[in-house]
Amino acid sequence: MKGLKQSFVLILIILTGIAKAETLKALPSSPQDSLNNEHQSLFYRVGENQMMELLYREIFGEGIGPTTLWLNTFADNALTTFSQQDYLVLENNNSGGFELFDEDNNYVSVAPDFQNYYSLTSNTGTWVKSRSNGFNKIYFSTNTGKEFTMIMKISIGGKKVIRDEKGYEITLKGKLTGSYDIWDNEGRKMKIKIDRSGVFRLVEGDRVISTMVMPSVQNFTITDSNGGIHQIRMRGRYNDIIITSSNGSEIFINNRYEKPLPPTNTTETNESS
Repeated sequence: MKGLKQSFVLILIILTGIAKAETLKALPSSPQDSLNNEHQSLFYRVGENQMMELLYREIFGEGIGPTTLWLNTFADNALTTFSQQDYLVLENNNSGGFELFDEDNNYVSVAPDFQNYYSLTSNTGTWVKSRSNGFNKIYFSTNTGKEFTMIMKISIGGKKVIRDEKGYEITLKGKLTGSYDIWDNEGRKMKIKIDRSGVFRLVEGDRVISTMVMPSVQNFTITDSNGGIHQIRMRGRYNDIIITSSNGSEIFINNRYEKPLPPTNTTETNESS
């Protein structure tokens, strides 16, 4: 990625899914080029984030993890505010979400509103709000004026269609193996492949964009197409997060966050009493 420290690349990948520079075309020279570049950037962010869904779930929990994945996908570069930091704190907020912040009071917060729909906000003014029709559609709106609709469709393995307000579409079709086919209505195609040993690969044609290896739920390793290796280790009783890159840089996240527990079965409790 241009303009960002290598030590920050992994934070972006994990929590915002910014597409790597080598996946993007040259700077746009016309309105149509600008639109194509915007679509391409979103397309790769979707693929990167979907590949790391297990990492989102492990850090934030089964319920809020996937929600955070999509909020950050549509937030573009929400965490660039932390590009100069090597020490962050992750903790719960009282509303049921979490906040990630540094010593300079830069922050990214994910929290529900009064109707229990989650939103992402940051000190830079970035925000993404979500709503649902209560059935198969989730709506996202952003501070930049962009609007997205995510449509859940019935399919073995699951299927999502992401559509913006101007008709651009990205489709994700899951398989029982956990793999995904990803394509858009402008001809782009990617796959998320999982081999027998559990290695995740995001591929475009014959090119491997990135890989993710998970030896255990405490350790993740992500490799990008430039050969950069980024290791995420969750250490100790409180799962403090240590992120090291192959260039020797390190980021420490003091993890005070307690993942929400799954809902209890109150019916069984009432019957037993």
